Formats: sequence, C-alpha cells, structure tokens
Amino acid sequence: MKKLLTLGLLAASAFSLAACSNKQTLRLLNWGDYINEDLVKEFEKENNCVVKSDDVSTNEIMYSNIKTNKAKYDIAVPSDYMISKLQKDGLLNPIDKSKLTNYKENMFRTELQTLIDTDASEYKDYFIPYFWGTLGIMYNTTNEGVEEAVLANGFKCLFDTTVLPKNTKIGMYDCARDAFAAAEAYKGYSLNTTDENELKECRDLLKNNKKNYDRYGGDDLKQAVAEGNLDIALVYSGDYFDQRYTFIADGYNPDDTFKLYAPTEKNNVFFDGLVIPKTSEKIDLAHKFIDFFLDADNSFENTDFVGYAPVIEEVYQMYVELSTDTEGEDYEYYRDLMAIDAYDPAKITNGESYKYISKEFDETLENYFYEAKGN
Repeated sequence: MKKLLTLGLLAASAFSLAACSNKQTLRLLNWGDYINEDLVKEFEKENNCVVKSDDVSTNEIMYSNIKTNKAKYDIAVPSDYMISKLQKDGLLNPIDKSKLTNYKENMFRTELQTLIDTDASEYKDYFIPYFWGTLGIMYNTTNEGVEEAVLANGFKCLFDTTVLPKNTKIGMYDCARDAFAAAEAYKGYSLNTTDENELKECRDLLKNNKKNYDRYGGDDLKQAVAEGNLDIALVYSGDYFDQRYTFIADGYNPDDTFKLYAPTEKNNVFFDGLVIPKTSEKIDLAHKFIDFFLDADNSFENTDFVGYAPVIEEVYQMYVELSTDTEGEDYEYYRDLMAIDAYDPAKITNGESYKYISKEFDETLENYFYEAKGN
C-alpha cells in the first residue's frame, strides 16, 4: 500500500549510501521492489551500516551470481527450489536461530510450515521464510466472456482456446518451470514430475499453443493485462497485487479493469527465503538483518509494501483485524484485499512447491521449453 511513497525515496537513499562509505557494508541480492527501503534505512541506522542491493530477474541469475562469487553477498532471497540447489551445492551457511531474538517456534503460518516440513525438510535449516505466493491467471474484466471462461476453466484457458472468447490475447510466463507448472496442473500431474512421457506431453501442449500466445514475458505481463494489451496472462500473485496497489494509489478501482484467479484444486505454492551465502563476510550482521525483518511490526510494514501474503501468523492476524475493524481508516482497503482468495496461498488445497531435482532435469526442462517456443 505504501509502495509508491517508498519508491520516491530511492534517489535520496542512493545519495546517503555514498556518504556512508566508511561504514561496514551488507550486500543484498534480491528481486526488484521486493523490500521496503524505509525499513532498510532504519536497519542501517540501528546497525551503523550500509546495505548495498543488487537486483536480479530470475533464480538462475541469482544462483550464478552466488556461484561465481560475483560479489561477497551476505543475504540473498532465492525461491524454494533454488534454496535447495544452493544448499546441495554447498553455497549456503546454515541459519543460527540462537542469533535471532525475534524467532519463535511455530511463528509462521501453519499451512506454510507444513509445506516446508513436507517439501523442504532437507534444507529448512538454511533459510528463514520471507514471502509466499502462488501462480494465477490475471485477466482483463472489460472484455465480455473472459472472466466467466477463466473462473470456469482455470489453467485450461492457457491450453484450450475453445473455452475462451474469440481473439482472446494470451500472455505466457517466459520461464520453463512456471510454464510447465501451468501445463502440469492442467493435466493433473505433479509440478515436480520427472516422468518423460508427462514432460513431453506438457511440452507439446505449450508447443501446440505457441501460436495463441501473443507474448512471452515476466513482470511486464501484469501491466499488459491492466492496460488491455492482453486479456489473460499467467502471473505470480504478487505481480497482480503490485499492479492492484498502483491502480488504487492512482485513485482507480482495479476490479473495474482486471482481477486474478488462482486455481485452488492444484497449483504451485512457492516460498522465498532469506539465506546467508557462503560468500558472506558479515555473518553476524546478516543474522541481524534477518532478525530485523522477523519483528512483527517490521514484517507488517514490509508486507504492506511488497504485496505478497505474510508468512508470520501474528502479521496475518494484523491483516485480519484491519479487515474487520469497520471503524478503521483503511478498513475497506484491507477488507477488499483479504476477500481475494488468491491473496492467501493457504487457500490452495493441493499446493505444491517446486523442488530442485538435478542439473540434468533443469537442462531437459529448458530444452523442452526452447522447443515449445519454436526456437
């Protein structure tokens, strides 16, 4: 909600970094617009340090930056399967929870903790949950018949255009793992399937529909749907909420233009985590950084900025209270937010996170996606 206000301070923040070059530096490897810079400045002030951030657009780039020792990163924010890969390759330090004063047992959402215990048991000591979310179909509400088709068919809309109005413009996420996940969910397969026949079937689904995809993209897909240049697109839930916040800040009702549907019967539920790479030269300061964002008030402010669902139960309850406090200044905003099923990954009844399987599997999936796009 406070994203736009915070972004306006980035230039001033960059100036202050230059002025504080004599302080110790914490190097952060992150995604764009994925942290509240006001909170970063508070952390800098409390710890007499400077946080220098590098942004990446994919988990694979994040892995490469750490693997090649591009910089002495102290904190990184990879996704589930990439945390697993980094840990298996010996590129992460374990998290020392004794250094985290704000850490408590059972502090995270029950559904998230269950997912971690199930899908991330081998590497759960190497990260602290940061945010979680899901895949969904963002659609333009101004085009007749599109909403009805999406709600009735879910991921099928991306692979069977007969269920859509004629000339529906479709955007597909330009990432092998996500594109295959949508196809796998549609077919009822595991999102971590290694079955060669299932993978080839999903490859052929994507290949046979490439002529129907008006655009392959990433973060740009959300804006294309909001502007009416696409009718539907595969996006991450946070992409939608980011665009939603922008519309609200500009005085518009986003529901009049676009919405998000996250199929609940089978879908990807992902989590990103705060990790300490082996490259870190400021391990104690890195733990302080993680601990700072485990504070409930700080986590709430950060969640309000980023847009993804809170991972901490206490923070989630703050949202519940704001959404039910009819006397509150922002009651309608939080009421409408919490009413969106796609906001809360806990509502996915058959959620599955991505797992790192092997280097050979990654190469196979990338090659199949390359073929599917006709390259």
